[in-house]
Amino acid sequence: MTEDNKNTPQAPPGFQPFPEDGGFNDALAPLFMRIDDDGMTLALLIDDQHCNPIGICHGAVYMCLMDIALNAAVCHDLGKYIGAPTITITLDYMASTKKGEWLYTSANSLKSTRSIGFAEGKVYNDDGIKVRASGNYKLPENIEQAEGVAVADVKAMLNS
Repeated sequence: MTEDNKNTPQAPPGFQPFPEDGGFNDALAPLFMRIDDDGMTLALLIDDQHCNPIGICHGAVYMCLMDIALNAAVCHDLGKYIGAPTITITLDYMASTKKGEWLYTSANSLKSTRSIGFAEGKVYNDDGIKVRASGNYKLPENIEQAEGVAVADVKAMLNS
C-alpha cells in the first residue's frame, strides 16, 4: 500500500507501476508491468472495479489486458513501443477470476509484415489459464519515424 492511496496494492516482486497517462488504460489501474528480454508481463490484482454484477472479473478487463499485452509483444519484437492500432483481437474465456486474485499476462509476437503485427498470448494465475488470445495490429509505414519509445530505453528507465 502507498501513503497516497491505502487501497493501492503492493506490486508483485520484480514489477513496477504501469504508467498512467489519463487514457483508457488507466481504467485498469493500478496495473503493474515487468519488462525483460522476452517482453512485457502485466500484473493486475482484481478488485471491485474490475468485477461484473455476479462478482467475477469482467470480460472487458481480460480484453483490455490482452490488447495491451499483445500490442506490447509485437512492439517489443520490433524494438520500439508505439501506438499500433488493433485490427482484430480474439479471446477464448477459459476460467473466471474472483476479487483478490492476481492476473498475469504472457504474450509472444508471431510475425510482423510491412503493415501488420501478429501475436498470441494468455492471461493466467496460479489456478491456470484464464484466457487465451490472438491479435493483429496495424504497423506504421516507417517504424523508426513513428512516435514511441525504444524498448532499450524503457528497460533502462525501469532498471534505474
